Amino acid sequence: MPLKSRSTPPRLVRINLAGESVTVAIPTLAADAKLTDCVRSLAEQTRRDFDVVVIDNSGKRLALERLDADCACSWMSKLQVIENESNRGFGRQ
Repeated sequence: MPLKSRSTPPRLVRINLAGESVTVAIPTLAADAKLTDCVRSLAEQTRRDFDVVVIDNSGKRLALERLDADCACSWMSKLQVIENESNRGFGRQ
Protein backbone atom coordinates (compact mmCIF):
# COMPACT_ATOMS: atom_id res chain seq x y z
CA MET A 1 0.00 0.00 0.00
CA PRO A 2 1.62 3.31 -1.05
CA LEU A 3 2.07 6.08 1.46
CA LYS A 4 -0.31 9.01 1.18
CA SER A 5 1.21 12.42 0.71
CA ARG A 6 0.32 15.16 3.15
CA SER A 7 -1.45 18.24 1.92
CA THR A 8 0.15 20.34 4.66
CA PRO A 9 3.63 19.95 6.12
CA PRO A 10 3.90 18.66 9.70
CA ARG A 11 4.14 21.42 12.24
CA LEU A 12 7.17 21.85 14.45
CA VAL A 13 6.43 21.42 18.13
CA ARG A 14 8.84 22.91 20.62
CA ILE A 15 8.98 21.41 24.08
CA ASN A 16 10.47 23.31 27.00
CA LEU A 17 12.47 20.82 29.09
CA ALA A 18 13.92 23.40 31.48
CA GLY A 19 14.32 21.80 34.88
CA GLU A 20 13.41 18.35 33.58
CA SER A 21 15.61 15.27 33.69
CA VAL A 22 16.37 13.76 30.27
CA THR A 23 17.81 10.30 29.63
CA VAL A 24 18.85 9.19 26.16
CA ALA A 25 18.52 5.41 25.76
CA ILE A 26 20.48 3.79 22.93
CA PRO A 27 19.72 0.10 22.35
CA THR A 28 22.33 -1.69 20.23
CA LEU A 29 22.92 -5.20 18.97
CA ALA A 30 25.97 -4.83 16.72
CA ALA A 31 27.67 -1.94 18.55
CA ASP A 32 29.18 -0.83 15.25
CA ALA A 33 30.40 2.58 14.07
CA LYS A 34 26.83 3.93 14.25
CA LEU A 35 26.98 3.65 18.04
CA THR A 36 30.18 5.66 18.12
CA ASP A 37 28.68 8.27 15.80
CA CYS A 38 25.59 8.53 17.98
CA VAL A 39 27.57 9.01 21.21
CA ARG A 40 29.89 11.55 19.58
CA SER A 41 26.87 13.45 18.29
CA LEU A 42 25.45 13.59 21.81
CA ALA A 43 28.80 14.87 23.09
CA GLU A 44 28.59 17.77 20.63
CA GLN A 45 25.18 18.96 21.84
CA THR A 46 24.97 22.37 23.46
CA ARG A 47 22.63 21.04 26.12
CA ARG A 48 24.60 19.04 28.68
CA ASP A 49 22.05 18.18 31.35
CA PHE A 50 21.20 14.68 30.19
CA ASP A 51 22.27 11.13 30.92
CA VAL A 52 23.03 8.45 28.36
CA VAL A 53 22.24 4.75 28.76
CA VAL A 54 23.49 2.27 26.16
CA ILE A 55 21.71 -1.09 26.22
CA ASP A 56 24.06 -3.72 24.78
CA ASN A 57 22.02 -6.65 23.49
CA SER A 58 25.01 -8.40 21.91
CA GLY A 59 25.81 -10.61 24.89
CA LYS A 60 29.50 -10.08 24.07
CA ARG A 61 30.36 -6.72 25.71
CA LEU A 62 30.64 -5.17 22.24
CA ALA A 63 29.26 -1.76 23.21
CA LEU A 64 31.65 -1.24 26.11
CA GLU A 65 34.64 -2.35 24.04
CA ARG A 66 33.62 -0.09 21.13
CA LEU A 67 33.07 2.94 23.34
CA ASP A 68 36.30 2.42 25.26
CA ALA A 69 38.24 2.17 22.00
CA ASP A 70 36.56 4.92 19.96
CA CYS A 71 35.18 7.55 22.33
CA ALA A 72 37.29 9.76 24.49
CA CYS A 73 34.45 12.10 25.46
CA SER A 74 34.94 14.23 28.55
CA TRP A 75 31.48 13.27 29.83
CA MET A 76 31.93 9.50 29.42
CA SER A 77 31.55 9.20 33.19
CA LYS A 78 27.87 10.12 32.70
CA LEU A 79 27.40 7.24 30.26
CA GLN A 80 26.00 3.98 31.60
CA VAL A 81 26.18 0.67 29.72
CA ILE A 82 23.71 -2.10 30.50
CA GLU A 83 25.01 -5.43 29.24
CA ASN A 84 22.44 -8.12 28.52
CA GLU A 85 23.61 -11.71 28.24
CA SER A 86 21.59 -12.10 25.04
CA ASN A 87 19.39 -10.08 22.71
CA ARG A 88 16.48 -9.15 24.96
CA GLY A 89 14.84 -6.88 22.39
CA PHE A 90 13.57 -3.37 22.91
CA GLY A 91 12.05 -2.42 26.24
CA ARG A 92 12.56 -5.69 28.10
CA GLN A 93 14.38 -6.03 31.38
